[in-house]
Amino acid sequence: MWAHPEIVQLLLDNGADPHSQNSEGKTALEIVREQLKRDLTATTILMPARRKEMLLNYPKVIEILSVY
Repeated sequence: MWAHPEIVQLLLDNGADPHSQNSEGKTALEIVREQLKRDLTATTILMPARRKEMLLNYPKVIEILSVY
């Protein structure tokens, strides 16, 4: 899974609550951070060509969610 900052921003602009929690009590920001760790490991091993795209998008998503 790769982060899509434009979709995150669209959802927030249309009323999505970044502080809501899933059934495990995790917010979107916590989930993104966990996914980043998993994706970094996977892309390093399996898809190094996609690593650059991922490294550009995740910080944008984290920044967007951190503002709220």
